[in-house]
Amino acid sequence: MSHRNKQELEIKEKQHFGYLEGLANTWQKYSEAKKERLKKEEEQRIKQEKQQTQEEETKKKNQEEEIQQKEQEFKNRVEEEGKRQESSPKINKETKDLKDKTSLDNNLQDAKTELQTIQSKATPYQHQIALIISRGETTKEKLEGLEKHELENCKKALEELKEIIHLFDSERHLLKEINNKLKVLNLEEEIKQLKSSKIKNPQQQEEIQKKIEEKEKELEEIRKRFKSEENKQFEISPQIFSKFSSLSNFDTKENVENLINPIKDNPEFLQEIQTKYQIEDLDTFITTKSPEEIIKIIKRFEFDNLSSSDKEDKIKKMKAYYQQLNELAKNGKLTEEQIDKYLYKEATKELESERNSITNQDEQKANDSKNNMNKKEKIEDLLKQVEQKKVLRSQYIEKEKKLTDEINKLLKDAEALVEELKKEKVG
Repeated sequence: MSHRNKQELEIKEKQHFGYLEGLANTWQKYSEAKKERLKKEEEQRIKQEKQQTQEEETKKKNQEEEIQQKEQEFKNRVEEEGKRQESSPKINKETKDLKDKTSLDNNLQDAKTELQTIQSKATPYQHQIALIISRGETTKEKLEGLEKHELENCKKALEELKEIIHLFDSERHLLKEINNKLKVLNLEEEIKQLKSSKIKNPQQQEEIQKKIEEKEKELEEIRKRFKSEENKQFEISPQIFSKFSSLSNFDTKENVENLINPIKDNPEFLQEIQTKYQIEDLDTFITTKSPEEIIKIIKRFEFDNLSSSDKEDKIKKMKAYYQQLNELAKNGKLTEEQIDKYLYKEATKELESERNSITNQDEQKANDSKNNMNKKEKIEDLLKQVEQKKVLRSQYIEKEKKLTDEINKLLKDAEALVEELKKEKVG
């Protein structure tokens, strides 16, 4: 090979290597440009998703506002129609029924809310009282060994519960016995403090001794009165108790006594059973009537003799109960049968069980509805993500194919140049 040919070959080699170096630089720039483009596309995609989410939220908000607006328009329409029909001699029955249904639904929801509120307020006090009641069968056993602060706490719980719901006979009797026991304890404490005083003045000592004697006399009289009341308690025979023992809340002798004792010496009650039922005395009343009838008659008598405010509160609770069962008349009035039935259920604690059952059912329905809604939202979100991934995958496959074609073309060009370089060296 001549010197000249050798120089030309070297020049061509430099040109080829320069071309390859340029090709490498071009590939690097292409890679950087590609990264930059992908970054911009990703930013654009995120921006579009954010915009789409905002649009969906706006759309959802608009739909909710539209629903609220339609509901308000519907209510306004019903009210206007009601006013128009009141001034018209003819009443549109369809509109009236629609208005009644709307009112009933609202009342039913209010009743449910009120019962749940009552239950949530009463539960803490009921738990506290249950700890005392569970200590024994009789009131004496329940209160035996309790410290003064424990009696005061139980008294406070019973008084708070009384403001929320109607106390059962056993609970009212328990409150009475606690008050009696606290009176005795307070007097004993006062006497003890007076006896422990260290006053040396003879005149003051005489005054203290006089107070001690007065307090001891008062304490003795209270104890005698309490003892007399205990002796006057109506004695429940085994035969009478067996009639009640199968009923809820009357499975102890004490609870049956608590039912009968408040009315056993009441002349008005005796007059009522003589007039209404032609029954001569209390013994005949208890032996001839069924347990259910005895409870209903006694509880109805107590209800009829409540104060105006207490009776109004009781009727309000009754209406709320029957509204929840969808059994309240459209005019909002209670039947005699409904009043007796409510009082009986209240006395046997069936009402409390129903309240707990209704509350639990409502909570379960709310939880189920919430869980279903969450699942539905998750499904919709997953489907949306799948669609987005499909679009990205399609775009990625298209870009990958295009990039592969470009790379293959560059590699072919490079191989061709290498082959050409080899041939020239051989030549």
